[in-house]
Amino acid sequence: MHDELTGGLNYRFSLESLKKEFERSKRYKKNLTIAIIDIDHFKNINDAYGHLVGNDTLKAFSNIIKNNLREVDISGRYGGDEFVLIFPESSAEQGMKIVTRIKTALSESKITSAFLISKKDISVTFSAGLASFSAHNKTMNNLIDTADKALYQAKNEGRNKIVAY
Repeated sequence: MHDELTGGLNYRFSLESLKKEFERSKRYKKNLTIAIIDIDHFKNINDAYGHLVGNDTLKAFSNIIKNNLREVDISGRYGGDEFVLIFPESSAEQGMKIVTRIKTALSESKITSAFLISKKDISVTFSAGLASFSAHNKTMNNLIDTADKALYQAKNEGRNKIVAY
């Protein structure tokens, strides 16, 4: 159920949670917003510092996410360095506020690792795409696809950005 490295939900349970929230939003006509977050240039961290530092980066990033979510929000690992955040009963504006809070907390943090040879901390940024349940996003896959497209727009615009579709 949980990702061993980050402690968040694993991919399978992230999607199961999203499906449950999506169906609930559809049935009760409630807002639902999701975000897909990707650490910028994560491969460069692994290449420059090694995979153990990369693992510590993922753990630290996941903790920053968890510490800045509301109790009802859900976070899980979506891919290698990608995370999905689920904001039940939340508009795109509310989701944007939460993701912005995470971005601020990350910018004020330094990633540490016992495996950093230089013993320097490293800084990371992320790109994020947000999408909300709407007439356009009538299925869960449409919602994911829309958030993914917003994520790639953020990346194409230079990274370290949050784009809401």
